[in-house]
Amino acid sequence: MDLARSYYYEELKPLLSDQFPNEFQYMAIGLVGHGSECYGYDDRFSADHDYGKRAMIFLPREIFKVKGREIFACVEEHTSGQCDVMSIGAFYKLILANEVGPQTNDEWIYLRESALSTASNGEVFIDNLGEFTRIRENLLAYYPEDVRKYKLAHQLFKMAQSGQYNYQRSIKRKELSAAKIAEADFIRHACMAVHMLNKRYCPYYKWSTRSLKDLPILGAAVETLLNRLNNVELRVAKELSDKGEFSHITVFEEVSKRKIAIFEQVSNMIISYLIESGLSSASSDFLLDHAVSVKNSIEDRAIRDLSIYAEGLEVR
Repeated sequence: MDLARSYYYEELKPLLSDQFPNEFQYMAIGLVGHGSECYGYDDRFSADHDYGKRAMIFLPREIFKVKGREIFACVEEHTSGQCDVMSIGAFYKLILANEVGPQTNDEWIYLRESALSTASNGEVFIDNLGEFTRIRENLLAYYPEDVRKYKLAHQLFKMAQSGQYNYQRSIKRKELSAAKIAEADFIRHACMAVHMLNKRYCPYYKWSTRSLKDLPILGAAVETLLNRLNNVELRVAKELSDKGEFSHITVFEEVSKRKIAIFEQVSNMIISYLIESGLSSASSDFLLDHAVSVKNSIEDRAIRDLSIYAEGLEVR
């Protein structure tokens, strides 16, 4: 992002304001959208693509139609970086399937969470017209509160289903692959729930735990607990070996017991916050009860009447 910012101020701004003064007054320029560099997560492993000076120029559609190619060619020839040129509407439609962003509750509910994150990440260095930023600020203002509660209730239900219920059932049946799927689902939905508590969109799954570190409400604590799930097997195997008590049965039993304990720790952290913040009035330690409580507090009856158990919403 630092590289993109310096690219704008040192190369793009002087060139564009000089060569396209009429069009420049309508431009928005920044680094937003797909890619780890737009989140500030790029590293040496990201160097195989989009790694270097890069920015994006956004124009009203009519100006883009007339001058888009010429601006792109000028930037390609006279700057040392890469710069995409596109219309404002095309950018948002590409990611959100809507040129102006979600306007109704239904549009908010059925948009993918990762798409909303992608459309509102990064940084806008300048927006002379203000239209790109107007749409962006509407996204950054987050879901309407009833929509947030509905989506949060669904995530709480999925956490209860995967980590507090199905994982234990799968372990009892010795269905280890099913247990691993339940564990992964719990991690995924816990990430999404914590993002919703922070009113931040959860990014694409490979950045969802990394993103937790930046969240003030439960983020770092939950990220630490979720990461502990990754080395439970090795820790248990070493402890039992050191005690001379190693066997596949003892390892299996101890690993599942400790993972269940971590699921409960994460769940209890979230439950405590739900109660303290007034989002839930339930007194149970089962997340499903809190999901129902959150759902029942929704004011818009049309949203409140929607099912939080519907399959397919877990990726949205």
